[in-house]
Amino acid sequence: MVETLSRYFDCGGNYDETADSLAVHRSTLRYRLQRIRDISGHDLAAADVAA
Repeated sequence: MVETLSRYFDCGGNYDETADSLAVHRSTLRYRLQRIRDISGHDLAAADVAA
């Protein structure tokens, strides 16, 4: 999950680019990001989370 989140931020929140860089399907990425949201309680799109 850490690698997924790191790549997501490195790719500027772009789902397609992140999924490609992780070599996973876009739906797999969406699932992982939702799990991160559920566990952390943070909205990943919020500017203060990505900073």
